[in-house]
Amino acid sequence: MLVFSGRGQPYRAPHRSFLCLNQNLHFETQSVARDRLTLTHQRFEAGITDTLEITQAQESVAAADLDYITSLFAHNLAKVALARALGHADERLGQFLQVP
Repeated sequence: MLVFSGRGQPYRAPHRSFLCLNQNLHFETQSVARDRLTLTHQRFEAGITDTLEITQAQESVAAADLDYITSLFAHNLAKVALARALGHADERLGQFLQVP
């Protein structure tokens, strides 16, 4: 949903902020998953854990990576939809698809 300012221009700040927040959340999830994998490797080397925990940590990293890619795709799809809704999508597409 677009909200228009007093000058008739679309106000996109809430939408853009939410999308950036969503991307940051997925990026932090990736970071936590990678940290967990590193710690699990260290625990394995110390003889505290087994390979099952390493496999689970690797699965968490893969799932976090997939979630991040999915969120980037959804983010860019929302940008394309916004450009299309505003009209002249072929002219504005490059402007909307800039990576934040």
